[in-house]
Amino acid sequence: MKLSRLIGILVTIEKRGQVTMPYLAEKFEVSRRTVCRDIEALCASGIPIVTTQGAGGGISFAPGYSLDAAALEEDDVSTILAGISSLDSVTREDSRRAAALCDRLGIAPSDGDTEPISIDLAAWHYESLSEQIALLRRAMREHRTVSFRYFYEKGEDDKTVHPCRLVYRWSAWYLFAFCPARDDFRLYKLDRMTALRPTGDTFVPREIPPGRLELGQNMTDHLPVRAVFERECAYRLIEEYGGGCYAERPDGKLEMERGFSSYEKALGWFLSFGARVRITEPAEFREMYLAEIEKIRELYET
Repeated sequence: MKLSRLIGILVTIEKRGQVTMPYLAEKFEVSRRTVCRDIEALCASGIPIVTTQGAGGGISFAPGYSLDAAALEEDDVSTILAGISSLDSVTREDSRRAAALCDRLGIAPSDGDTEPISIDLAAWHYESLSEQIALLRRAMREHRTVSFRYFYEKGEDDKTVHPCRLVYRWSAWYLFAFCPARDDFRLYKLDRMTALRPTGDTFVPREIPPGRLELGQNMTDHLPVRAVFERECAYRLIEEYGGGCYAERPDGKLEMERGFSSYEKALGWFLSFGARVRITEPAEFREMYLAEIEKIRELYET
């Protein structure tokens, strides 16, 4: 029994006043027996639905009853549809769920150009991402093990895991899965996967320990680095760390201190600014940074 169908039945009755069993069965693409069970479930939940037999009869609410209008506020509907549309942006399966829900609820589809909320979770490589998400969703529904080649910062490895959740966080898609080889749950970035496929083996779903889905709780930025940026870097600093993340100096340059989980990650981030940043401290990282620049220079002298 789908919640969306139950909601759709209630909204249809509210809008039309009275409907017939055949009408609901056709509208929601189910049997009349299924509609009958849905009506019984709604009645059991306390909603006063009455049926009348004979010509002109049908299904309606008891006199004086109507749905709580607050439950169908325009902003609430808009937010729900935006969320469903965001999934449509990265999945081929049921790619018109938002339109289908509008039809079932009797709501006029919104014009994408005027909708106040628009969420697109797709990446530039839409085709491969869509295929990955579709495959993983099927594997999770069927409790099937998947394997893939995974690329780390310092190497690569073949993985075989039990997929649990798809997670969109930190502007990227991740797979939260149980890794039998490590006997623990792990997080894998979809962008770093290749050769993703189901293995044909099934698994018994494990209960996810409390707190494990609070992703990032164990990540620490315990290595502070202070640097001075040129003014034109402001847009990137604000984009990545928000307004107020730096202090403006009298000479117009921007001074900022940021913590990193490792100096290796810090190297890549600061090097992306080229000559528009100068590391001031700590001395240990300054020397590492200069050594990396020297290695780059040597590449062009050989």
